[in-house]
Amino acid sequence: MISHGEGFVIRHRSGRYLCSDIRSRGFEGGQPILPLEFCWFLVGNPFAAPFIYKAEPYHRMLATPEWQDVADQFDVVPGPGCAVCGERGGIMWGEEGGYRCDKHKDRNPCAIEGCKRTRAAGNAGLASDQYLCGEHWRKYVPPRSRLRRLYHAHFRRGKREGWTMKRNRQFHRFWDFVVRVARKRHNGGFIDEAEINRIMGWG
Repeated sequence: MISHGEGFVIRHRSGRYLCSDIRSRGFEGGQPILPLEFCWFLVGNPFAAPFIYKAEPYHRMLATPEWQDVADQFDVVPGPGCAVCGERGGIMWGEEGGYRCDKHKDRNPCAIEGCKRTRAAGNAGLASDQYLCGEHWRKYVPPRSRLRRLYHAHFRRGKREGWTMKRNRQFHRFWDFVVRVARKRHNGGFIDEAEINRIMGWG
């Protein structure tokens, strides 16, 4: 999973992105050409917003007197990119948090930051937390661990009792927890049995 693409963009608190254009007020033949002026507007597509490679120029711009009345409505955020490879440009697929380049338009990445392994999105749709690749599954949910045993127990109960709406909700809640544990362990965190019980409401 790649959390963002290149550079930085400016996002409004409405969730839209700051975009700019250059325009002229117009002039008639023989008249001096008037200075060009910037026109600012908001767009829903973050890939339409201009991005820069360092955030500081945007921070300086928002700190100028011209922006002081509205600067608190904007944030400088990492530019979007394909969640699989980080690329931007060309045709981009998906929505906020699930963008894909044309090459990966029907693929989901491993949930671990920086991993570029993928699998087909299928009926699950585009998401960045539905899959752990084989390497990270074995590393963070190892065989005979409590998490691995609980994972298999969910499937045994589902096969025995049927996959009801309640069973599906329980499994998705458990899977979200597995992903959180894997990501925390990947980032050097440690989760003991007591914390597993607390988070899952078992103890």
